[in-house]
Amino acid sequence: MVSFLRKYLTKIKKECIITVSVGIIQLVRLVQMIQFADAGDSIEDYRSLKEVIYVIQINPTSNQPMFEQIISQIKMAVLKGYLKPGDSIPSVRKLALQLSVTPGTVAKAYSELEHQEVIVTIRGKGAYIAEQKGKGPNESQRERGFVVFRQACMEMIYMGIRKEELINEIDALYNELCAE
Repeated sequence: MVSFLRKYLTKIKKECIITVSVGIIQLVRLVQMIQFADAGDSIEDYRSLKEVIYVIQINPTSNQPMFEQIISQIKMAVLKGYLKPGDSIPSVRKLALQLSVTPGTVAKAYSELEHQEVIVTIRGKGAYIAEQKGKGPNESQRERGFVVFRQACMEMIYMGIRKEELINEIDALYNELCAE
């Protein structure tokens, strides 16, 4: 019983230390953000920053590269309507500071998002969510998407997921992502 209590109390102590450490890190990030704020920043810049930070959560232990996490989460935010066409997104430096990643990581994500026409960058003004032109994917994008989809389906079937369950999950996911 004493051994169990000792392990339990040690675990609680570690969790408290981690919680306090996370709080201190967030405070340091806030101070850094204020320090590096440009004199011309408006309250809209910080509202946009807050919204994007709320949407993007980097998992450093994930197998997915950090820049891909940023890309997929910004795309998800656009799909869900959290970010709308014309909304500004934080500068590379600001987002990197908030997410505790290198500016190169955010720049790579932004470059890919611009290539995919999810965002548009205006020199001297910043980056914004691009207008959706209502056009479908080109043949290359379509083929890449279906290759990834096929691989995911193959993995699910290999794990023993039945056809009906797979179809129901795809239908539910489509409805969730396209809900307005």
